[in-house]
Amino acid sequence: MLYLFSLSAWASTDPPQTDPHQNIPPPLQSWINWVLPESQDYTCPFEYDKTTQHCRWPSRLTLNVKAAQAEFRQQWQVYSPGWLALPGNAKQWPQAVQLNDKPAIVTDRRGVPSVFAPEGLLTIQGAFQFSRRPEFVQMPQQTGLLDLTIDETAVAMPQIDNQGRLWLTKQKQTDEQAAEENRLDIHVYRQIIDEIPLQITTRIELDVAGRHREVVLGPVMLNRHIALSLDSPLPARLESDGRLRLQVRPGSWVLTLRSRQEGATYQLTLTPSEGQWVDEEIWVFKAHHDLRIVEIGGVTAIDPQQTALPSTWRQYPAYQVRAGDTLAFIEKRRGDPDPAPDRLALERHFWLDFDGQGYSVQDHITGSMTRGWRLEMAEPGLLGRVAVNGQDQFITRLEAEDNTGVEVRRGQVNLVADSRLETAVSELPAVGWAHDFQNVNATLHLPPGWRLLNATGVDDVPRTWLKQWTLLDLFIVLIMAAAIGKLWHWAWGALTLFTMVLISHETHAPYWVWLNIIATIGLLRVLPEIGWFSRIVRSYRNLSLIALLIIALPFMMQQARQSLYPQLEYPLKKLDQPVQTRHIAPVSAEAYGEMDNQAIPKSMPSFNMRQESRIMDSLPQQQAYKDADSFSVKKSKKQLLQIDPNAQVQTGPGLPQWGWRAITMHWSGPVQHNQTIDLWLFSPIMNSVLGFMRVILLAILIVFFLWVSWGSGARRLFKKAYLFNKSISPAATTTLLLIGLLLCWP
Repeated sequence: MLYLFSLSAWASTDPPQTDPHQNIPPPLQSWINWVLPESQDYTCPFEYDKTTQHCRWPSRLTLNVKAAQAEFRQQWQVYSPGWLALPGNAKQWPQAVQLNDKPAIVTDRRGVPSVFAPEGLLTIQGAFQFSRRPEFVQMPQQTGLLDLTIDETAVAMPQIDNQGRLWLTKQKQTDEQAAEENRLDIHVYRQIIDEIPLQITTRIELDVAGRHREVVLGPVMLNRHIALSLDSPLPARLESDGRLRLQVRPGSWVLTLRSRQEGATYQLTLTPSEGQWVDEEIWVFKAHHDLRIVEIGGVTAIDPQQTALPSTWRQYPAYQVRAGDTLAFIEKRRGDPDPAPDRLALERHFWLDFDGQGYSVQDHITGSMTRGWRLEMAEPGLLGRVAVNGQDQFITRLEAEDNTGVEVRRGQVNLVADSRLETAVSELPAVGWAHDFQNVNATLHLPPGWRLLNATGVDDVPRTWLKQWTLLDLFIVLIMAAAIGKLWHWAWGALTLFTMVLISHETHAPYWVWLNIIATIGLLRVLPEIGWFSRIVRSYRNLSLIALLIIALPFMMQQARQSLYPQLEYPLKKLDQPVQTRHIAPVSAEAYGEMDNQAIPKSMPSFNMRQESRIMDSLPQQQAYKDADSFSVKKSKKQLLQIDPNAQVQTGPGLPQWGWRAITMHWSGPVQHNQTIDLWLFSPIMNSVLGFMRVILLAILIVFFLWVSWGSGARRLFKKAYLFNKSISPAATTTLLLIGLLLCWP
């Protein structure tokens, strides 16, 4: 109902006048119809909150009811062609309907009589014919104001129920009885928010009894206040003199009015009202000590817990204010000499160059700033581009030798910066800015051929080569090396140790199969050559050797291929795959400025829209642009910024779009601006050498085991090892230990 009343009240005034050059820059005016070919409502006026548009605005409906007929007349302001609802329903169908004195076709749209109206200022008139006067006439939902005349007598307060029915039956009660039943109780509470500017939230509680009627309250706002918003479940209109016009009906209702003060505020006075209003209110004060510290004087303080204030308001000091009282602000201190420290969070992305000569960096900074209005990048970073709340900013340098940075004029920071690091790849600044941060996370993107051995200066780096080693891994590698050295020679044990260290944690590397081979060979050392158990162990050894070949040969081929072409490390991964962790700062509503609540006329140059649409539809990415929220006209209407065409805003060096090996880094606490990260990186050349070493050493180890197991000199080797050890007890002990490890094999 508030929506209906507001529409009718607004339309009863002069239609909004618009300036075609007000919101659209002249170079872009000729493109409006081309950009918005499918949107017919973009020229329609907004509501107060600028999120909803209405293209058809009705004025007051005049209904003259006589004995056998009723005539109606209404004026509409139409900004876009569409359907207009008429009074009546399927049983009471309007007759002789005219649109601007021309016959109009009435259509049934979901049980509502409607006519299709073109754009412009229109007048609709029609009539109802009936043999017996009905009890009610159905009213359109869009109509809020009504002039009703029954038998040449004007009805001051027409009765319309919640279903939109206008009752035509006469009242059986007298005016004196109706006046006795009509009752309106008002309770007013105000919350004073000491911001810049000062804001007041007025809560009006109404208890209504009696007939449906129109009442005028107030003035409801204090002096020198401007209304910001009105939330009302009843049809309401705020008059220019501050009074509130309502169409009330029985029940309990709560209205909320937000307003702001004009200029500086040192006192607030509750002016006695000449209209229907209360003589006593309850105010609460919400202080902001970061802006100023004040004492309240001139009014009586009360206990908020003993009042009917909303529960969320009872935490603030409450005051009883009577008509004529003045609440004074006694300012003790302005500003905050000791503000809280900045609370900033940083998320960094490092892209290492393919040649290892530097990094491309993107930083995403969020949080609040209370101790400064500037963010500067520290050396050796080279700041290239900065966007604050989605808007590119000028990068400045205060002094010749100072750091580069940007001005941040809002306490809440949402900043995205692109920069370069042309330093040694083994050392990185943890923060990179001349500020401390409460929370820092980073991601290191390495190109093909590069690998991170370890990183220091970071609390948690889970995906380095060194961090992948566990105590179990070290124990198994040492056991295998010690067993081979004990069974044969210490040189073979050292070779096994070096080989296992190189191939461990490599993809598809043979690992657990070595335990099976060593255990079976050790058992064959102590078992008799002939026997059913020896045959079983020998068969299991042969199967393990075959499994070793099946696993090792593809692994060796992959290592050799990867050493020559590092980009083949992940065959199923694309190097140009875009990184999914990129951050783009959202555009704030304030960045677009304010837009007047007016319509944009369609007096724009016409185009051959069909031809232009065919050209755009032929582009491969046109559909993606049509579906993007940033180009959705119905979702958001924003005023275009007037940008200086000569402005030179830095665009930065550009960021890589590839994704390969990503390593996350976390800090568990605050990070200071001078902290650094030390990286132990393997270059592509080093990784190639290590890859070939894995192939060669693994091949030597495999040939050794094949020769020991299947070669002609295996028996002599066993005898020499037996004489060298002079006892089979160490071999038996080693074999039992390996069997125990096999029981733990996952």
